[in-house]
Amino acid sequence: MIECFFQLLHIVSGKTADGAVSELPKLPVHRDSAIVPIAANMARAILERMAAPEPIDIFNDQIRTAIGWKVAAHISKVGLGTFDIRDVHTAMRVRLMAIEIADFLIDHPKLVLAKTSLAGIQRLRSEELKRLESDMRKAEKAMIAQHVARLQEESGAPPRPVVWTDGTYRLEELIHPFHIWEEGLRMHNCLGSFDSRETRLDMQARDLPKLRYWKTIADGSRHVYSLRQGNKRLATFTHVGVRITEMQISAANPASVRAPILAAIAFLEGIYGPLRVAAGQPRLQRFLEAAPPAKTVH
Repeated sequence: MIECFFQLLHIVSGKTADGAVSELPKLPVHRDSAIVPIAANMARAILERMAAPEPIDIFNDQIRTAIGWKVAAHISKVGLGTFDIRDVHTAMRVRLMAIEIADFLIDHPKLVLAKTSLAGIQRLRSEELKRLESDMRKAEKAMIAQHVARLQEESGAPPRPVVWTDGTYRLEELIHPFHIWEEGLRMHNCLGSFDSRETRLDMQARDLPKLRYWKTIADGSRHVYSLRQGNKRLATFTHVGVRITEMQISAANPASVRAPILAAIAFLEGIYGPLRVAAGQPRLQRFLEAAPPAKTVH
């Protein structure tokens, strides 16, 4: 730490870490500034991290100067308050920032001596992470789609029958265990599980009939529906006899799908008689009573 401190004194004095003449711009930081020890501490953390996994010549004067200069310039710009390492939480955050920056520089060593600021390095790192996350989500969606298609084929599941539509929205009934599993998977609920836990991706066709909801669906006592608009899943609900026992709405604005839900329920009442919300569902009761049912199209 002492060595890094004296190196930072050189850097803020317009020299290199070793005290030679520096080509970098003079920093607006005085030698007595509190920025110096804080920058020295952070620069040391970055250099130590860079030396560990994949050796980089951190003893090179140019590298130590570039790191120290970037850190001191950044702290000078954003203010000392953000880097008050007397606070344990701030100290931990600064340490984590140093590790993140070092790891990124290990993968992009040319940035060490480039004119890119510390804020610029953080921005590039953030953009790279977003790209990686996007790629991972795309790969995950592709994997799930492949598994769903394979399981549908292996289970011999028929298409979901559309029991009601108004031309924009449609109500599909889930009449096969694969339908139940897929809906649970897509809606992130327990509908397609063996117990009360969330539906799992690793399902085999032979196990589909063992799903906990399937027995009551198969004997006709329970009916489960999915409200869709194009490829969007907007709501899933079930009724046992004339009692609506569960409803999950995935639409970003639940009020926007209240009318088609009420219209679909009105259609179902023409088949099963008046449907009532089961006891213990006050929020669902209020939601369904908040507006009159829309006109149905059979």
